Amino acid sequence: MATNEQMKTEFSYFGEVWTFFKRYYYVESTEEFWEAVIAEAAAINEKYCCPLCKDLILAVLNKLERKSKGSLKCQERNGIEQKSRVPHGLALMHTR
Repeated sequence: MATNEQMKTEFSYFGEVWTFFKRYYYVESTEEFWEAVIAEAAAINEKYCCPLCKDLILAVLNKLERKSKGSLKCQERNGIEQKSRVPHGLALMHTR
């Protein structure tokens, strides 16, 4: 059974991951955006060092990546040519 302390920790990282998701919800296709996303995701992951927290972060990263790719497809359909800026660094989170 979980202790009150464990529940407080879980509540904390759920909140941080939710705030992280809200902060980057509107995906931008710039290097700066993705660098900030990766840096913050890594910081949260390092802070809690917990499998569930990591899974939550990866779910958010995957969602942001899908949103980015969907936005690029929409732009292509509308004749706007833009190179994808989703960094290959997202894979780094998958290995931590």
